[in-house]
Amino acid sequence: MSNKWKALGVLIFVLISYVVWNQSHAGEPEYQPLGEGSKDQEIKNIEAFTKLYGYIRYFHPSDEVAELDWNTFAVYGVEEVKSARDQFELKDKLEDLFKPIAPTIDIYRDSKNSNISTISKDGEQRVFWQHKGLGTTESTLNKSKRVYQQISSNELIDPLFQRYPKDGERAEVSLGQGIQASVPLILHSKQGQTIGSTEESKQQFDKLKQNLQEININVYDVEKIEGKWAGITIAWNAIKHFYPYLDEVDAHWDKELTTTLKSVKEVKDTSQYVNEINRMLVPLKDGQANAQTGQPPIYTLPINVQWVDKELTVVNTRDNSDFKVGDVLLSRDGLSVDQFVKREKEVISGSSHWRQYVSGKRFIQDQTTTTSEFNVRRDGQTITIKDKFSERRVHITQPGNIDEYHRPEGFKELKKGFWYVNALGVKMNQTPLEDHIMDLTQAEGIILDFRGAPFGHLMDLIPHIIDETNQLSTHKQPHILYPVHIDKEKTYSRNSFRIKPKSPNIDAPIIFLVDHSSSSGAESFLKFFEEAEIGEFVGRPSRGAIGYLNRIQLPNYINVSFTGTKVITDEGEEQFHANGIEPDYPVEPSRRAILEEKDVFIEKALEVLESKQK
Repeated sequence: MSNKWKALGVLIFVLISYVVWNQSHAGEPEYQPLGEGSKDQEIKNIEAFTKLYGYIRYFHPSDEVAELDWNTFAVYGVEEVKSARDQFELKDKLEDLFKPIAPTIDIYRDSKNSNISTISKDGEQRVFWQHKGLGTTESTLNKSKRVYQQISSNELIDPLFQRYPKDGERAEVSLGQGIQASVPLILHSKQGQTIGSTEESKQQFDKLKQNLQEININVYDVEKIEGKWAGITIAWNAIKHFYPYLDEVDAHWDKELTTTLKSVKEVKDTSQYVNEINRMLVPLKDGQANAQTGQPPIYTLPINVQWVDKELTVVNTRDNSDFKVGDVLLSRDGLSVDQFVKREKEVISGSSHWRQYVSGKRFIQDQTTTTSEFNVRRDGQTITIKDKFSERRVHITQPGNIDEYHRPEGFKELKKGFWYVNALGVKMNQTPLEDHIMDLTQAEGIILDFRGAPFGHLMDLIPHIIDETNQLSTHKQPHILYPVHIDKEKTYSRNSFRIKPKSPNIDAPIIFLVDHSSSSGAESFLKFFEEAEIGEFVGRPSRGAIGYLNRIQLPNYINVSFTGTKVITDEGEEQFHANGIEPDYPVEPSRRAILEEKDVFIEKALEVLESKQK
């Protein structure tokens, strides 16, 4: 054959190849290499991986999903996809990563449709995920499990609840850049193994597990972007699918993913990285949402403070302190109170009043026993005080021995017939309820102080102030069957216990003292009293966040927690979250009362009780 005909044959082959390639990529944008302007592409790659990660991890019921080490896979996956040069290469990498784990998923371009069927056949069992909370840790409260169902009878085998997806149901998820994924929510199983895997996918899964075994995620410190992005992938998905208030708070969660993936690239140490995660949690308006490494210590100055007339004011001190009651704090190590509070609020989630409260407390706290320099205003003059963070705290709402309210401990008769009970200070083994139960039953009025997070055995007292059997249940645990809260039929578990009345009965009018520090168990009890229409409330709004926590661990030993249950009364959902208990009688501390060491909360409560006697 002459060279002329050979050349013509090569040309025809090239033309045919081009036509075939052009048809298969019709409508797709022109290839763009990953170069200097690739930062946006890199972030988009991680976003796509992150979104698919959550759907597969929590809602695709294959055996491979149940077996995988998902934290290590997050690190591995981020490293694999970050360098994809365009959406075509990204799609291929996502398939390489997820197909061995979920062989029946379909990842496709906008112009294509998913056509993979997963409808169960007779003689096989169905299998799907059920979640009560985020069951990623050993917990009796939160559970996640794959549930099996008999085909013939629809009987569920040891379910968490009685709902299940329909045969063939899939979740469609947009991954960005024109890439879609279709994820089966229900598979069928035979002889204890999910159906859908092939010999090829099994081999790929074995290879994937070998690759993961070679990764030590503990070495992925904050200097390595893969570890930082993997942590965001894990935390973002847990909240995306398991935070029950995500729709109500209007958090724009996809936007937060983009923002946080970009911001963590610049952090240099673990503290900065944790701050960026906490910054991501702020839009949740969740007073229980927090990221931290272990249980960091809290040290405080030998004083306590309150916001008085919008100024951070010293309200109690140690006898040997250089600070005095009434001092107005102006700055710490050159940083003004306003600047400090603004900075802290950027990493504190919760109601607006909780964020203000916490930022004020943090101004006099540190994680080390260092010494700082403070400017304060006293008697119209600015003076400088150097002091050490020396008092150890367990929790920000626990005042220790420096109480911001100068309140009595235990039980005290304020006036004849009017009793005060400090729920924070009462420890029933030290101040037995039995010593005062007759006083309370004969009282004309009772003040129960719930400011702070009480330690006292309140369950000893509650049966005496109810007159009928009650369910102590202020929040409910969502039953999660579908991703991103798309389930229109919402069901819940009421995790509660019955409280029966106990003799003797206390029928005197009751006032509950409440403020921004009323949190944790205290706020749950207050919500119970509100629903049961027991007593009235004096003070300031409580924190506005109660319920069981969802917890998840990230690489680098970072723990993230957030509220996992929802406040739902018999009348339906209400706006308690990020609002708290609203007092019937609002009270704000005054500068004069602080200087005179008077508790305006108690004074107001006593005034209300006395008015009921007229």
